Amino acid sequence: MSYQIKGQVTVVEFDGDEHYRNTLKIKADEEKDKVAREHGYQVVRVPYWVQLTTETLAHYFCLSADIQQDFPHGFVRTKLFPASFCELGLLRFSRELSSLPVSVREAVLASLRERVVEHGAPYVLPTQLQNAL
Repeated sequence: MSYQIKGQVTVVEFDGDEHYRNTLKIKADEEKDKVAREHGYQVVRVPYWVQLTTETLAHYFCLSADIQQDFPHGFVRTKLFPASFCELGLLRFSRELSSLPVSVREAVLASLRERVVEHGAPYVLPTQLQNAL
């Protein structure tokens, strides 16, 4: 989907878990993003573990609106956690997580802590991320 925001065409993709588990999907995303940027488009990818809220609307789109959202950020209902991500998906996850506003990042991390209690660390987080919590 694409929108024109403040004179800039913005391509928006809502990425599900396959964008973190499938290396060829990740490669295709990178190629699409490159072509879009070459044509002067801004690309925004919203991960499946982030909800559209007032804060994320400002983060991704530099827009202000009062959004009422009752569903939390993070890994709440899904059973596909970072432990299932491929190496490139883990890099993407780490990069995206670190770029989020602090409150969103903390909500995602809290959800992962809850899933660790529920399922066990090896089933939720790869070894290299277990110390990050």
